[in-house]
Formats: sequence, C-alpha cells, structure tokens
Amino acid sequence: MRFHLHDKPTSGLLAKFPIFHTVGNHEYHQPPLAPPPTQAVLYHDTFNILEGKPLNYSFDCSGIRFVVLDSPDPSTAAAKDEDPQPSLPLAQSQALWLKGQLDNNMAGTFTLHHHPKWYSHPKGDTGLNEIVSDPNLQPWEDLYLKYGISANFTGHVHNYQRFSVKGIPYFIVGNGGGTYNGLGTPIPSHVKAASYQFGSDKQLGYLKVAVDPEKNTATTQEIFVALMGTLEEPTTPYDTPIIADTYTFPLSSKRSSLLTVNKSGDGSGTVASCPPHEIFCDSSSSTYNTIFMKKDTVVLTAVPSADSVFNGWTGDCKSSGRFCYVTIRPGKGASVTAVFEKASSAYNADFPATQLMTGQ
Repeated sequence: MRFHLHDKPTSGLLAKFPIFHTVGNHEYHQPPLAPPPTQAVLYHDTFNILEGKPLNYSFDCSGIRFVVLDSPDPSTAAAKDEDPQPSLPLAQSQALWLKGQLDNNMAGTFTLHHHPKWYSHPKGDTGLNEIVSDPNLQPWEDLYLKYGISANFTGHVHNYQRFSVKGIPYFIVGNGGGTYNGLGTPIPSHVKAASYQFGSDKQLGYLKVAVDPEKNTATTQEIFVALMGTLEEPTTPYDTPIIADTYTFPLSSKRSSLLTVNKSGDGSGTVASCPPHEIFCDSSSSTYNTIFMKKDTVVLTAVPSADSVFNGWTGDCKSSGRFCYVTIRPGKGASVTAVFEKASSAYNADFPATQLMTGQ
C-alpha cells in the first residue's frame, strides 16, 4: 500500500477527523520492491504499530464499542505470492479476545474487519451472483450471534452490499475508490437464505452511521458521490450526492422490551396510555404490543364501554383503580391484562371520557 499517495491529498481531512485503521490484504503489498506477502512494514510504520504486535484492537465512543479484527493471513499467500486471505487459525486465535470484547454492557457493539463474512459473488459467466459465507470467519460470527452485536462492517469487495443475517446487519462498504466489482443478478434461493437486502456497483460512495443510544437505534445512509469509472473511462462526480440506501436497526436486542396489553372478560372497554406514550387498545382489539428501547414507566387507563364495568388489573403492574403503573426494564418484557365484565349502562356514568388520556 502506497500510503504517501493517500496521505498527501487527504492531509486536510485527516487533520480534522480521527482515523481508525483496519488492516487489509493490500497492506501486505509493497510495490515495486516485492510481491505480496510482505510484513506490512509501511502499515506498521504509518500507524506506529511495533512489529509482531496484534493488529486487532477496540475502543469505546459515545456508548458504543468498536471492535477491529485482523482478517488477512499472510501465510495463506506465501507459496504463490498472492493476496493474503482469511484463515481459520487466524480467526480462532482472536476468538477468546473477541469474546471478552463482546461481553459488555455498552449501548451497542460494532465489529469491523477487512474481509466480509457474507458477500455476493459472480458465479462463473452465468450473469448470476451466488451468496457466499466465508467458513474461515465462522468463529467470529458464532460470537456475533451469541452476544447480539449491533452490526458488522467490512470492505474488500469493491461495491456496496447489505445483508441481514439472523437479525444482524452486515455491511460491505468497498466502494471508496479503485475499480469496481460488478454485481450480477442474485440467485433467488441464495438471496432468501442469506437475507441479501441491497447491493450496488459502479458507485463511488461512503457509509454514514448515526447512533442514538437513548432510543437504542442506529441509522445508516449509503451515499453515492460519483459514477465510478474504469481504467479507460473517468469517474463522473454527481452534482448532488445520492442517498441510495437508508437502514435503521436496534443497537442492542438485549435492551429492548416488549409490553403486551391484554383485555379479558365478557365485557368491553378501552385501554390507553397517558402522554407521552401512544398505546391505544380500543374495543375492537384484545391485545396491543409495543416495544420500548429504554427504562420507562407507563401509566395505563382502563375505561369500560357503556354496557360494561372494569373489574381490575392482572399482570406486571401496580394498580390503583382504573390506573395501572408498569415499569419497563431493559431486556425484560412485561404483560398486563385489564378485565372488563358486562353490567348496566348506568354503572359507568361516573367515568368521564376526559380521564382516558389525562389520567386525572
């Protein structure tokens, strides 16, 4: 990797923003002195990493843990002077450290490495793309699933792809420069199995990630800035950047809580929450579900229909008459039931409708 060709034109940008590096296969190039693999000397020198020291590391920022892993194994290319690729021994050597990084109480966890676990790849000359899962990185994915990471970010493949595998989003953001890798038509059965959700080639761009720990959400925007050229054709910048793909996902599945509001009995009525919550379970429905992303207290009000009476609460609440107070705790669901029984219409004359939403 010729770092001086990158650092000189980007020096103004690098002076304003911190750069966190992830080692890739091209860091083991040192043209024109030697074919790959080398010892990635320039990479070590540029980022002040002593020779022989691990290239995986982590850091915390704004309540999020960022875990950077080392995916290219130079020993895989030693015999043929080819690019280093992932290997099972290299992934396994980092698994215990990775486990310790993922077992945390942070608001979310992002993992980053150069080679993707999941990617769409041309299947010969068929014009179709098959979905590939690299078995060498399976030890990492096993831990991703066990600890429920927020998302995984990779590169290597020169295009943009997004997957959702068992609820975890996987992003390939390899369209920051260089020539592109084309994407054919995905094989339908592979798309279904691997949850391939979006892909685009020939676009120069970047991925913007905004996190909101308070709401337990992250939102990504893949932004295209130019039509990528070839060795013969120039790259054409867009007058206005294009937001091509927007995706919102939870930072932590462990922090979300499901509140289920039920109604029972032979009568009818309405259950609603006091502001600022927006729960409304009317006479036409018997169950209402809503997800909370943080600790909260919900006040529910039960109002019987004209021919019914309210007969109390059951479940996870502290009740006072028609009011139910539910404490929402991260990672723990709650369920409450309002009981309505049949009665004369005169019985409900003392329950004004204004009490439904004010709780007064």
